[in-house]
Amino acid sequence: MNRVSLIGYLNDEPQIMAAKTTYEHIVLDVVTRDLCCDICGIQRPMRREHKVIIIDEIIKEYVQLFMQKGSNVFIEGQLGHVSNTQPGNGNLPETVINAEIIVGPPYGCLRCLHEKPVTEFSE
Repeated sequence: MNRVSLIGYLNDEPQIMAAKTTYEHIVLDVVTRDLCCDICGIQRPMRREHKVIIIDEIIKEYVQLFMQKGSNVFIEGQLGHVSNTQPGNGNLPETVINAEIIVGPPYGCLRCLHEKPVTEFSE
């Protein structure tokens, strides 16, 4: 079974996208952070960026009404594409993992965990 559960923060405002060959969908940029050990045993920050594509009509309406940059969200969906990069950030190189999550039928869920956005986490 291909199923993903994610808790994170919206890094940007929800974007409504219209594709010429498919359906209208909403794209969310969700960010999570972890501390991970590298091969030398040193803890480094790891930023994970998740592109969430919402195709369910009811969830799209909910996002448009209640979600904004900084919102803390819980998402369930299917894993799409994953990629890794290491941009190198001054003295602390940061590994960035990008994952695409599809929220829609047959299973998909999205909930806002806080009514007010958490702005200090957003970049």
